[in-house]
Amino acid sequence: KKKKKKLLYSTLYVLKSRNYIFLLLYGIKITNFFLLI
Repeated sequence: KKKKKKLLYSTLYVLKSRNYIFLLLYGIKITNFFLLI
């Protein structure tokens, strides 16, 4: 049971970090867009 919980936490962590990377890339895109104007 403990191992399953650890797997769940690592999965959530991966999803979280992927979201942060996506937000970071999205933020860079928006910043570049505003710099072009």
